[in-house]
Amino acid sequence: MSRLLLLPLFVIQSIALFAEEAPREWQMLQHYVTLMDADPGTCTKLRMPQGQRINAFLSYTAIGTDYGFLGPGERSIAWEPGHVCVQLDETSWGGLWHSLAGQGKDPNSWMDFDKVYPPFIQDAYQPKVVGLRLRGHGKGTVKLEIKDAAQTVLWSDHWKLNSESDADFIRPLPMLHRAKYLNWVGESGCHMCLDHIALEIQMPKVSTDLRVFLKSFVKLSRCYDEHSGFVKDRAHADDGAFDSIPACGMFCLAAAVANDQGIVTRDFAETLLKQTQRNVSHVPSASGLLPHFVYRSSNGDHVIHPHTEFSTVDSAIYYHAMLLAAQILHDTETCNALLKTIKNIPMRSLLDSDGYVIHGITDDGQRINASWKDWGGETALVLALQRLAVGDEAMPKMRTDGKAWQSTGFIPEIQSLFFPGFDRETPDLVSQQNWLALRRDYLRRQRDYFASSELFGLSAGEARRGIGYLVSGTDLKDQTIIHPHYMLMSASLWPDSNEACALMEQLERIGALQPWGMVENIDTRTKEMLPMIGSLNAGFEALAAYHLLIKQRNGKDAIYDGAQSQAELASALKIFYH
Repeated sequence: MSRLLLLPLFVIQSIALFAEEAPREWQMLQHYVTLMDADPGTCTKLRMPQGQRINAFLSYTAIGTDYGFLGPGERSIAWEPGHVCVQLDETSWGGLWHSLAGQGKDPNSWMDFDKVYPPFIQDAYQPKVVGLRLRGHGKGTVKLEIKDAAQTVLWSDHWKLNSESDADFIRPLPMLHRAKYLNWVGESGCHMCLDHIALEIQMPKVSTDLRVFLKSFVKLSRCYDEHSGFVKDRAHADDGAFDSIPACGMFCLAAAVANDQGIVTRDFAETLLKQTQRNVSHVPSASGLLPHFVYRSSNGDHVIHPHTEFSTVDSAIYYHAMLLAAQILHDTETCNALLKTIKNIPMRSLLDSDGYVIHGITDDGQRINASWKDWGGETALVLALQRLAVGDEAMPKMRTDGKAWQSTGFIPEIQSLFFPGFDRETPDLVSQQNWLALRRDYLRRQRDYFASSELFGLSAGEARRGIGYLVSGTDLKDQTIIHPHYMLMSASLWPDSNEACALMEQLERIGALQPWGMVENIDTRTKEMLPMIGSLNAGFEALAAYHLLIKQRNGKDAIYDGAQSQAELASALKIFYH
């Protein structure tokens, strides 16, 4: 008998996975487009001190960590669009450190070059770091070092730079297991401008559809704080400083379907679900609504973040995601606990005078005047929550014009991350609109808006260079910033899923979909990309990538099956489709 036949199936699959040379990709560590040396106007807008050189809210690496200055020549380092530059005299030196895992101040986080994804990702799906690339121009010597948390040098090299135009410095890297910092230092007399630092990643050999889901799930995973059990709004933020309730729910749902693909264990997905439900059940609510954002207070409890709201739509995203995860994992106890909490939401008191559900409650207890009237997926999710809360007495209301706000990309798609049915050719029962026809038309308009490019995605997310928040759509003129999450959210609309996967491969080729996931936005004029890892869009991307994966494989969609097999969710869906 063959020795191979005696091995467990998952071991055989792992051997087959790496039988051939695995593909290699470049993952930016730092592309110097985030702010340093902010101008006075930006400082005033962001309420940051004049002359502050790095702002923690805006300055981060492309893998969701932080960075800072090194050496007495710190003041000789200046930021220019796309580059960071040093102009050192013969008596000085200076450079930057970049954390490879967590924040630099956390000694308990490091990168294992043999398994670079979070430890709960199964070994068969773990990439490896195999090389390093720097790109820049100038003249002088640049020292490169990789150190552990105790500042012990694990690897070092020198780059003798003498080029007026950007040149590459590429080196293979040994298999380091406790790498904490990647530093570069311009030595005395160095005049140099650095464009970026990138890590060469050997990816697991998997098909495009699964690879896209893996990358999107890992992007969301980077925001997960294993110590608190909450999901941060931004991966690079301080633990407990700014956590996202809807992202917590979407991470549980993404983990449930990641378990189906063997990416995480069932034990991880089940433990995560129970921990999240327990954590969020202790978060203060208002009129039964959960906060969008929370933070860890001085006594250790998570409470609403100041100047944010208790939100109907964010509560809807959280509860729908959690119920679906519980159904997929057959966790009846968690499902019943969630339903009990939902049924205690006094939804009748959350209606405006015309019967529309309001947006929520302010952090000081005031009703928000705006209501969910506009046609679109956000309103649909809120109405499904209304039906879960009050049952047959719900009287769902939504405008019947089929017009999404500004024709913003994610609005006609978000409902289909959670619920089936919105791809039917028939009108729904609430708005009397053919969602599939409208979604296809919105997709056509998105693609036509940038007719000279394969890129599209007027949606919502961080604005240029992360300064402010941008909501845009095809109704607006002269838009240049796209959010590529819409390309993934709308991918299941493509008649041929092979074409949608080919589009994802195109994003990989241009560096918009790297091993740590999608970039936040792309400037269609300058091609500048913002490499921020934010959990809300990462949640959208992970769930959308799962649906694309299932469509490509003509498989059983566990999310949609969960929505149809869980009695209360199926009943809620019937307000739209019998």
